[in-house]
Amino acid sequence: MGYKDEVKRDLVSWNEKTQRIFFDVLRSADADIKEAVMFEMTTQRLAEFATHRDENLIRKSFESMVKVAQGRRELLDELASMVGSSETYSKLDLDWVLRYGAEFYQPTVDKSFEKERNRVFERMKSAGIRHRVNSIIANMPNENDDNPYEASD
Repeated sequence: MGYKDEVKRDLVSWNEKTQRIFFDVLRSADADIKEAVMFEMTTQRLAEFATHRDENLIRKSFESMVKVAQGRRELLDELASMVGSSETYSKLDLDWVLRYGAEFYQPTVDKSFEKERNRVFERMKSAGIRHRVNSIIANMPNENDDNPYEASD
């Protein structure tokens, strides 16, 4: 048996393990999550996951895909709740926006998203700086080690 045959057999083996892990991870997921993840999965992507050649890493990769799909479902739920709680919008408006909104109003979507994302980053940055300054102040010694004339008790 040649080297090429051995490599090919190894690739086929990892592809089969990867498929087994993929369906094992999906087995416990909700039906809509399964459908969303299956929509994104192709033979090429499965083969790319197989190149990890580590069952734990492959499993964690698929589990993260499930988490992303669940997060997207939560985002959709949040959007639907916002629209449903408004007196001025109907289910038709929600359906239209979800289907065609980004296509027709992409600049508006980008601008609004960027504006809100900048607010989030500024809030995170200021909170991070405040936390860092507070931790530095809390860990400062009472004595100034740089001043040799400072009396130490």
